[in-house]
Amino acid sequence: MTGIGLCPVPVLLCAQTIDTVTLSEQSFTHHPFVYSTFASLFDRNDQPYLYTADVEHGLRIYDINDPMDPQEVVAQWPPVFGGLKPTNLFQEGDLLFVALGGFQGITQNAGLAILDVADPANPVLLDRWDSSAFAHGAAIVRVQDGYAYLGAMSDGLVILDVAEPTDITFVSAFLPDTTWPGIVDYPPNARGMELSGDTLFLCNDAGGLRAIDVSDQSAPFEIGHYVNPQQPPNTADAYNNVRLVGDLCFVTTDFCGFEVVDVSDPANMQQVAWVNPWDCSGLSWFGSDGHTNELITARHDSLIFLSGADSEVLIYDITAPAMPQLVGGLIHPNDSAVVWGLDVKDSLLVLNYIDNSTVIFPPQPYFANDGGLNRSTDGGTTFENLNATLGLTQFNGVALHPADPEWAMGGTQDNGNLRYTGSPLWTDRTGSDGGFVLVRGDEPSRVLAASAESTRVALVVGRNGGRPVPTPRLGSRLSTESAPARSLK
Repeated sequence: MTGIGLCPVPVLLCAQTIDTVTLSEQSFTHHPFVYSTFASLFDRNDQPYLYTADVEHGLRIYDINDPMDPQEVVAQWPPVFGGLKPTNLFQEGDLLFVALGGFQGITQNAGLAILDVADPANPVLLDRWDSSAFAHGAAIVRVQDGYAYLGAMSDGLVILDVAEPTDITFVSAFLPDTTWPGIVDYPPNARGMELSGDTLFLCNDAGGLRAIDVSDQSAPFEIGHYVNPQQPPNTADAYNNVRLVGDLCFVTTDFCGFEVVDVSDPANMQQVAWVNPWDCSGLSWFGSDGHTNELITARHDSLIFLSGADSEVLIYDITAPAMPQLVGGLIHPNDSAVVWGLDVKDSLLVLNYIDNSTVIFPPQPYFANDGGLNRSTDGGTTFENLNATLGLTQFNGVALHPADPEWAMGGTQDNGNLRYTGSPLWTDRTGSDGGFVLVRGDEPSRVLAASAESTRVALVVGRNGGRPVPTPRLGSRLSTESAPARSLK
């Protein structure tokens, strides 16, 4: 169960320090089978539409006039694009630029499609381009002054002339030095980019951050490169994406969090800050509680939103760029809900969920299916599926019994607080939306679980099930006297 989730965010009139950002889910649009969403884009012409690049599921367009009930109005499967998978999106005026070409597993040609979305419910394909010379897919597209820039993974940067949208023309390609910085022994990948005048800042994955002069699009050349001067020893570098705020690049660095880099002199880029929330080191890429990928600033550059993979989304106040402060997010690691990309516009945030549950090779840093619970008793080498009744369930939090390995309770979106007692058939104890769950360590028959609308219920759990205790009034003492505890055995 993967797809897109919509949440509201606060509206500001000017940049200012923000203490807390609270998100509330408005809707979740689920894909069938194992389809993933890599990118979403709110219509930039202030029309109530959302574009999504859903890889194997193609390009989708949703009417979000009611964010609580998005309606799919367009579905264009990969055959519309010559069999190439949509992976990324960029909009300029009435034109939607779609990066094409799967870059995971069996890769495809890098490509580009241009659609006229003056009427988003009736898009018109103007032209499509791809080339077998670049056979490892495309991760990103950006457009400036009649030129499109494709991140063609291990094939580097591809530049196309799109001044005439019905006639995409190849201009040039540039492959940055693949031997620098030499921290790992696999090829770099052109993953993310941002343009500032004639300078393109390229996140080149294991190849660090590159500054490329594109004043002559037919002959781009590198003018500077950067890698974290504090990178832990024997730890892979992974520069995934970048956003510019003035002379500062905010750069996602996967399991190493994100960096703030002064790029006022592209030939001599300097670190301003490094936020390393998961203490990356060595092989901690596997199983890390988070992996930053895409990012976007909002609220007049007061906030930055980062997709965090297994930690879903992290929100930082960046009004003091040297000291970013975590002010919100949906941070629920190890729940199999994994966010790849995101977008923010006005009061809405969209999150893009992926599914890698069928990927056998290469090894994945996290398990993603946005549905249910899996248990490992050997440190993550193998997992036991506990999901007979959880095929469409997103966990918000799970609590374990202090002594009984066959007992667990988890709060879930839309499906209440579910109890596990050794059988994969989970049972709902409260209904509505469930949240975090606490089990009293010295008296595990007593459980506190968050339920819908920020109310709370106490559960007394026994062998034959528990029953809710009436919710206490605000300020009163929580008591379970009206529901005596039963034995767990």
